[in-house]
This record gives sequence, C-alpha cells and structure tokens, in this order.
Amino acid sequence: MNKIELISLVDSLNLPMGEYSICSTGSLVIREIYDKAGDLDLQVTEECFEYIKKSGLDYYFKDNEHQFNHPLYAFTNIDAEFFVMPKEEILFDYVDGYPCQDVNVILDFKKQRNLPKDQEPIARIEEYLKSKQR
Repeated sequence: MNKIELISLVDSLNLPMGEYSICSTGSLVIREIYDKAGDLDLQVTEECFEYIKKSGLDYYFKDNEHQFNHPLYAFTNIDAEFFVMPKEEILFDYVDGYPCQDVNVILDFKKQRNLPKDQEPIARIEEYLKSKQR
C-alpha cells in the first residue's frame, strides 16, 4: 500500500481521532521514508476498540504471543491489523493530519531487535531524523 492507499483505508475506518495511531511501516510511509507498506498496522485504545466492536467492522483475534505484549487483532476483509493498548502507551505525532507512531519509538524497537531486515529501516529513519534537524 502506498501513502494514498493507506490514508484512504484509514479514512474508511472512521476511527475516533486521538484514540489510535498508524504504526510500524505505515507510519514510515505516511512520513515518506518508505514508498509502500505490506498492510496497515494500528495501535488503538480500549475506547477505539469499543468503537470498532460497535461499528460493524469484522475482525478476529490473531495473536497474543508476540513482542509487543498487547492483544493483536486483524480485520476480516481489510488488509489491516491492530493492537489494543493503554492510551498512555500510544506515542504519536500528527503527520499530514494523521496520528503516526513516534518515529523514535520505531527506531528504538528496530535497534533493540536488530534483525538483518531492520538494518535498512534503521538507516532510513536515521537519515530522516538528520534531515529534520537541518
């Protein structure tokens, strides 16, 4: 998904502002650090999760055994997943009007995990941060 497709998908979900953030690679796509993301990953508050339950959006429980220690759900007919988290743990900045996970949180996570697949994102994020300081 490119930036336009991600934004369109986020808009279609009509989630309550301030109760979610676009995370992971989607956040990097919105910032134009990457051109595409494989899917949309979101962090949502309990309040947002209640909204999803009442909205009629189909979803299912996916995983609870992963590195983030929060329940992971996926939408049934939409290429998107979401973690349900306490609001105070969702750290984000508004980028082009959309709440995107704090890029430093993504960088710290990738550096800590330090897998071979993390090396390119680390370099791109560091370059992005340097360009913002100029």
